[in-house]
Amino acid sequence: MKLIPKNWSIFQHYKDRCPPWIKLHRDLLNDRVFMCLPIASKALAPLLWLLASESKTGEFDASIEELEFRLRISAKDIQYGLNALIDKGFFVDASTMLAPCLHDAIPETEGEKETEKETESKKEKKQRATRLPADWMPNDDEVNYCKTKRPDLQWQQVAENFRDYWIAQADARAKKTDWSATWRTWVRNEKGLKKPYESLKDQQNRQMAENIFGSVRHDAIIDLN
Repeated sequence: MKLIPKNWSIFQHYKDRCPPWIKLHRDLLNDRVFMCLPIASKALAPLLWLLASESKTGEFDASIEELEFRLRISAKDIQYGLNALIDKGFFVDASTMLAPCLHDAIPETEGEKETEKETESKKEKKQRATRLPADWMPNDDEVNYCKTKRPDLQWQQVAENFRDYWIAQADARAKKTDWSATWRTWVRNEKGLKKPYESLKDQQNRQMAENIFGSVRHDAIIDLN
């Protein structure tokens, strides 16, 4: 017995047979009849669609023996899942189809001509590395990250250092796919403000001044009381 998926010529268009992938339309989620099928039938359907993609007309050998070998599924499970798919009209006997129904698929519309290679190309384009804009300033989330993660830093100064550093770079490192992530890493690694160098003599003088002024403040408090 040879079967063919319902409306195969409408929904599946390929220049070559045996494509690496097939279309699975989102409308299937809203197909109440399909969603009410047994789980075994819903699991079997995509595998049968893959078999159909191997032929020009969508026909495939649906004998239990052939499906058992191709799909590595037991004959019992195949029979159970297949019966519901045929009963509900998702797969029909190819011998009962009228000749006009087996014509070549109509050309795809412009929006449907996307190949798997083009899809991958678009993903790569979206993730393409770029240089930091010359007028870059951190957005609100990036500023808040600096304030929260490193309250010891002045975010304006950090942003200026960040911008000047990356704009000055001329090698491949100057291009990033995620500048926000680069900013967060920079903030975490930024050194805090250093205390000015203080000699031993200066330390002694400062300590003496603190002791004197500390005593004065203490005496003033006593007098006020």
